Parts: sequence; C-alpha cells; structure tokens
Amino acid sequence: MVGEQDAATASDLRYALQQSVATYPLTVVDLRGVQFMDCAGLSALMSAHRRAGEQGAALRLRR
Repeated sequence: MVGEQDAATASDLRYALQQSVATYPLTVVDLRGVQFMDCAGLSALMSAHRRAGEQGAALRLRR
C-alpha cells in the first residue's frame, strides 16, 4: 500500500483485504509506503483481521 488510506480509499482497501484473507492462509500488509491512515483505514484492517481469524487465516502488518 502507498499514499493515504482514509475514507476515500477505505472501501477499496476493505474489499481487497477481504478477498485476500478469504483466499490465502496468510495475508501480509506492507505499510512502509503509507504516509497517513485514518480511522476508516484502521477499521478496514481490523475487519480483515477479524475475518481472517474466523476463517483460520492470519493477517500480518509490516512496517
């Protein structure tokens, strides 16, 4: 991910993360290129983390 993750991009982020955790046993989100993330971006990450746990998968953040 790069740039800003905020209310304008949260729905795309949420969709991409949900697809990834539904498909792969491990999803790694690389945050090195993210300059800003608001509560909408954090909510998308938390939702994906919750969904991964429900499906026996894992979501990891890399900074």
